[in-house]
Amino acid sequence: MGVDTDTAGGPDERYLPVRCRNGDPLRMFPCDFRLWDPHPCRPDDAKLYTFGGETYYLPFEMTVCSREGFSWFYSNIYEQKPLLDTEQVVHQCRDAWQAGNPVVINLPPDVRGRLVQADVEHLLEIARRLGVRRE
Repeated sequence: MGVDTDTAGGPDERYLPVRCRNGDPLRMFPCDFRLWDPHPCRPDDAKLYTFGGETYYLPFEMTVCSREGFSWFYSNIYEQKPLLDTEQVVHQCRDAWQAGNPVVINLPPDVRGRLVQADVEHLLEIARRLGVRRE
């Protein structure tokens, strides 16, 4: 939620999702949202944040890419990157849902506008293990 401008523009680690506590201040309300790819939240994730003397409910949005290496966009090396560990993603999804948070798993389209079949199969396996796969 905060940004440490002293370290190459990277986020300040004190704002990692695992360190968030109820009552922490928001920096850029109302546009501040809780999203920190690829860091997951705790199962007991905090939801109440303050700004201007008021308290606001703000869930965490867990976002991960289908492949390792922060692969939000397709590239000429995208399909060479390994898929995320299925069990780890399942565990992180369960923790996020237990805490009442949404999950986004990114599958970028290729240069033809189509999803990579290995990504689709990986997502379907995650859904199966979570018990949410639809046919």
